[in-house]
Amino acid sequence: MINAQINKYQNMGVTTASKEMLILLAYEGAIRFLNEARMHIEKGNVAQKCERISRTMAIIEELSSSLNMEQGGEIAQNLRSLYEYMLIRLPEANLNSDVKILHEVSSLLQQLHEGWSEAMAKAAAPAPEVKKVASAPLAYVHG
Repeated sequence: MINAQINKYQNMGVTTASKEMLILLAYEGAIRFLNEARMHIEKGNVAQKCERISRTMAIIEELSSSLNMEQGGEIAQNLRSLYEYMLIRLPEANLNSDVKILHEVSSLLQQLHEGWSEAMAKAAAPAPEVKKVASAPLAYVHG
């Protein structure tokens, strides 16, 4: 009963999150799945390793497909290329149970997460105050 209530609360948080927050959550989920995949490689759990890597790939595919290439310009193109690179590396990691590749992709996702988090913080920061400049006497303005 308690687990059902916790799941309901967590799902509500996701459904009410902003687009920016959903991107952060996607990065966090992908990183978590890669960490779990590494753990399953170490324990020899092949099925669970494959499932976690597949989930990570699904998240990355969703992130890639949600890019607005027209508005995003060069940044969106660079992100798409990075996502494509990850989607090439992950099947290789899965096939060879290569923890180094999982770490590489996880590091890339962590950097993206940090960058996105910083951008969100800057966007949320209040604009700096504009100091009022004393108006010039009318004699100088019309003068």
